[in-house]
Formats: sequence, structure tokens, C-alpha cells
Amino acid sequence: MLTLMKRMYCLSLLLMLVVVGASAQEATLPVRYSFRDGTYLYFADRALGPDAPYEKITAVRISRNSGKGPARLVTVGRPTSASAFRQICGESAWSQLKLIKTLRDDNAAWEYIRAHVLLSDYGTLSFDMAFRQAMGSAYLDKEAAGLAAGKSWTYQAELLDATGLVVKTVTGTIAGGQTPLAIGRAHRHRTFATDSAVSAQWYILPGKPYTGLLMADVYRQDAGKGPYKKLASPLFAVAKGDSMLFYVHESVRPGALYRYYIRPTDDLGNAAQPSDTISLLAVDFASLPLLRNVQARDTANGIALQWAPIGDLPYVVGVEIQRSRDARGDYVVIDTVEASRHTYFDKQVFPDIPYYYRFRTLALKGRERNAGYTGYATASVKNTNRNPDPPYGLRGTLVKGKVHLRWQPVPDTDVYGYYVYRSVSGSDRLEVLSNGLQTTEYTDTSSIGGRTQYVYGVKAVNRNSLESDFSNLVTMRQSVLQLPQEPAGVNAWLNNRTVVLDWPSAARADYAVAGYTVYRREAQPANTFDRRQSAAAQAVALKFVLLNRALLTTTHFEDAGVQPAKTYEYAIASVDAFGAESTFSPFARIATTVPVRVVSTCTVRKVTAGVEVAWEPSFTTGAATVTIYRKKAGEVSYQKTASVARQVTSYVDKTTRKGTLYSYVISAEVGVQTLARSEEKNIRY
Repeated sequence: MLTLMKRMYCLSLLLMLVVVGASAQEATLPVRYSFRDGTYLYFADRALGPDAPYEKITAVRISRNSGKGPARLVTVGRPTSASAFRQICGESAWSQLKLIKTLRDDNAAWEYIRAHVLLSDYGTLSFDMAFRQAMGSAYLDKEAAGLAAGKSWTYQAELLDATGLVVKTVTGTIAGGQTPLAIGRAHRHRTFATDSAVSAQWYILPGKPYTGLLMADVYRQDAGKGPYKKLASPLFAVAKGDSMLFYVHESVRPGALYRYYIRPTDDLGNAAQPSDTISLLAVDFASLPLLRNVQARDTANGIALQWAPIGDLPYVVGVEIQRSRDARGDYVVIDTVEASRHTYFDKQVFPDIPYYYRFRTLALKGRERNAGYTGYATASVKNTNRNPDPPYGLRGTLVKGKVHLRWQPVPDTDVYGYYVYRSVSGSDRLEVLSNGLQTTEYTDTSSIGGRTQYVYGVKAVNRNSLESDFSNLVTMRQSVLQLPQEPAGVNAWLNNRTVVLDWPSAARADYAVAGYTVYRREAQPANTFDRRQSAAAQAVALKFVLLNRALLTTTHFEDAGVQPAKTYEYAIASVDAFGAESTFSPFARIATTVPVRVVSTCTVRKVTAGVEVAWEPSFTTGAATVTIYRKKAGEVSYQKTASVARQVTSYVDKTTRKGTLYSYVISAEVGVQTLARSEEKNIRY
């Protein structure tokens, strides 16, 4: 996906050519022609409309000359109502906008559109032609699709102001015909097949970096015959080194033969040569079919073996028969028969000796079954002394968050059932987990933590209570969410205009804690939260904002982004090595008050009009206004005399009387908060 986005960005550099704001000498309208789609016309990298003018331009009037003289097509501009905009861009783009910008409703989406005129504010939506047309920045003339080679159409775009007057006129011309995509042929790279899915990969060596958007149509032939059909979804190229790779992966019908080829195209529908054809057989050669109803029967002249017919499976070429006098091993191959056979008569036997048989299914290219044997049979009498063979092929999967085990049955005729054992990874002791099972699968329904790995094994038990050895062991971990331990609290203090946080390490109580996330909000009246949910799951509802994008590995954080005269609340969450986040720590509340600076350089002096109060420009740093307070000798409190703008550096008090002693204090303020204050200044007028 990252590679695709890089390619789309490179493509956008070409598509975002604009005529709005271009110099007077630039008289070419940016157009691109697609034989498949029509003519793409681009006017701006921003919205244009009555309520979104740019350099007086509010709309674009488009005309087309297809050889019969110019004819007006349409006037493009961003609508002034949400309903009109939504009708042009379509429901898909409207819903995507609300999703990627986390806008709560349609009103919020429209307010966002009105406030953001640049296409770069909309991410991948800026590549959606319907959305661009709704923004008034582009137009697609679909009537030009399929224009024959040798024909050319000319377009004229008149950039209009709010009164309908033409600010500027630009033209552009397109030539018909489909342009072949010269990137070389796609060659077979890698393939993979199972009994339910197939994967194929092609590569192209372009020779030089390809900067456009490269796709490919996929064609498939089913069952190895008949026509090739085009699949609904195209492939996107992935860059790897100096190659361009295409991947196709499909769930398919088991046992069937499929053939694929691709035809690369660019975003305008220009096509390259068809690729190499890849043939795939939907077979998992590591899991070939088992032989069913395998039986061994004593006769007067030997032992007759039989099994259910395999059926018409073209990838199975034969059945290998092995025999031993000991079920535990020492098997030798006695014969190989065609896949169409389902009986065999073994004459090379001695009377009164039990024989054990096992079968191996052989596949194409000699790829016999790798995970064991496909059938067992014995002509011996019931065994009362030999332990059964261990189960084989034990494998585990997660089903709805629980460990589900399956294994191959033991072919011994006197097997009673199976027992599942479990231990913690790293422990040598496995303890029985299940009752006696007559099936070959089991689900561990225990509610155990998702951090712990468990080792599972299975034993077979016969009717004389003789146990087999363990099967192969598998290691699994349940996908049960386990929140890490949150920090016990957080300390917060103010250092100048920076809030400093520290908190006790949660790793002391939870070994898996790997780091921390820090959340902040403006103080709220209620401080309740759900301790069963992660901090991220509750952050939006509680109005918390995540402050650190990278995981913190220390227990210290400094927040320099606070505003003065506000009260904030902070909470910390732990993140463990598995990526799970804890709930919030207890909140810490702090008010961002700023210490008042006392400045002694302010002065007062007598002038003809009264008393002049003066101060240096540095006195007002960060302030919005300067307020002068005064009191007469004998008065208890100061009274506000005047308030001036921050840029002013002096004030003359013209309300003074001769012979009176006055005291002045000057205050630099922002809102209701005082940032600096002078010492008391006295003067007799």
C-alpha cells in the first residue's frame, strides 16, 4: 500500500498542473486523454466556486471543438450547498470524507469542505475525479472516450469572475487513438497452490523507473479448457528493487486446473503485451487424500487388501504398499499399483504371523504425501500386549479466539480413544486436559491469558488401557485480550510554560510492559472511565488527545503545547510487548498559571499635560494590552486609569492635580492574566 501511495503521489504531480494563478504567458490548458475514459481537464489544485474565489476566479466555462466549431459543454464550480456538492461527488466519496476526517455528520462534512479549499487537505480523495469535479477543479469529458486515431479535439477553458466576466482563456488539444503501454512483457516469477487457493506472481523490468500508476487486468481459464475470462478486480503493481511485481491470489475449487495471464495497463487504460501464462493445479501436495475403508482380510493363500476407489484425481498417479511384522516400524515397500486400482493380494506371507500394512499416495513428479501415510491395515488378531502407535499430524489453529486441535487417527483396530495434554511453554511436564475422546479434534475452551504460550500433545489409548507415546507437539497462544497494568498515578507540575509529567513504572507490576502513551484534555467535571477498556478505545468519548505518536520507554514527559490560564488533566496508559494498551491511570489535574514578572525599568515624570508613564517594549512580551493603575496618597487600593495596546510604550495621565502625591503601577496583561507588573512608582505633581 505504501508503494501504491508513492506512485499515486508521483502521478498527482502530473495531474495537479493548474492554470489558476498561472502567468499571462502560459496559455495551455492541462489535459490528458484516455481512450477508455475520455478527456481529463485540470484547472486548479484547489476549490473554485462562488464562495471559494481565487484571484477573482469563481468558475470555469468549458467549450469543445470536435471539428464542427466550438460548442459550450459546461460551467464548472464548487456548489454553494451541501446537497448539490454531494450529488456531484457521489455517496462513496462523501462517506469516505467523513471516515478519513472523523467527521460526525453531514453538517460537519460540509463545514470542513467550506473551510478547506486545497485538494492536498483531502488525501487520496484528491484522486477521485467526481470529487474533483465537485470541488470545481477539474472535469471529465466522457464523450471523448473511444476517439479514433487521427482525430483531435480542442478544448477552451474560460476562467470567470463572480460577475461572469472572463479573467483568462486557455486551450488544450487531445489526439484520439489508443496508445500502447511500452513497458515490456510481464514474465512468470513465483507460484504457489494448496487444495483451496492458488497464488501467482509476474515481474516486469521497465528499464527505467516507472512513475505512473501501473495496473493489470487478470484473465483466467477454468478447468484447463475453454475461454479466458477477465476478473472483476485489477491488480496494482508493487515496486521491488528494479522490478515491478503483480500478485494474484484466489480461493478456488480443490483439484481443478487454472491458467492465468495478465495485461498491464496504466491509469488511462493504455495496455501492454499479454504476460506469460501460468498454470496452477489446486492441490496441496503435502496433504494428499487419505485412503478410505482400508481393510486387510486373511484368505487361504494370502492376505487380501482393499480400499475405497480414489476417484478421478489427475494429480494422483499411484499407491505405494508397505508391510512390516512390527506396527512400530521396519516397513518395506512390497509393491506400487496404479491409482485406478483399489485391491491388492499379498501372497508372500507365512501362516499364523500378524502383518501390518501402510499405504502412501503418490502424486505428480513423485511428490508423495510428506506428512505421513494415507492408510493403515492389519490382518493380525486383536493385540493385547503392544502399545498403540502415537497419533500423528497434530496441528493447531485459532477458532473464535480458542485453540482448536486436530490430528490424524491411529489405524490400530483396538484404539479406544485419545487424551489431550497441555503444559506451559518451557515446562517438561504435560498434564491431561481432556476426557477420553472418540473424535480426532478438540477445542481448549479455557479462558487463559493471551500472553502465555502453551504446548499441546495427544496420546492414543487402546481398550486394554495401554497408552501410546505423545504425538508431535504444537505450541499455541490463545487470542484472549489481556490489558497490561496501567501506571498507579501521574505527577504533574509546571516549569515556566511547560507541564512536566512523571509516573511510577508499571513494569514493576507487569513484566510485559514495553512503554507508555500520554493523553491530555481540558479539565472536565466527571473523571469516570471504564477500567475494562483500553485508553485509546475511550479517548474520543472522554475528549482526551494522544500526545506522543512514538511509544515512550521512559516514565517522564514534557508538554510544551499548553496555553496559559487553562486547567488540564493528564492520564498515562501502558503498552505491552504484544501491542495491547492498558486503561487510563488516575488523572492528574494542573492549572497553567504563569508567574508574574516584576519590572523596575518603568518610569514616571511630570510633563506639561500631566504625568507621563513610560516602559520599554520588552515589558509587553506576550501581552495583549498594557493597563495603568493609580492611587492618591491616603487611598487604600489602586484604580484602573487607562488601558492601551501592546505596541504603545507610554501614556500621559492628564487628570492629575498640582500638589498631589500619586502612586502608579503598570501591568502587561493577556485576558484576565497578568504577565508582568512594574514596581510602584511615586510622583508629586
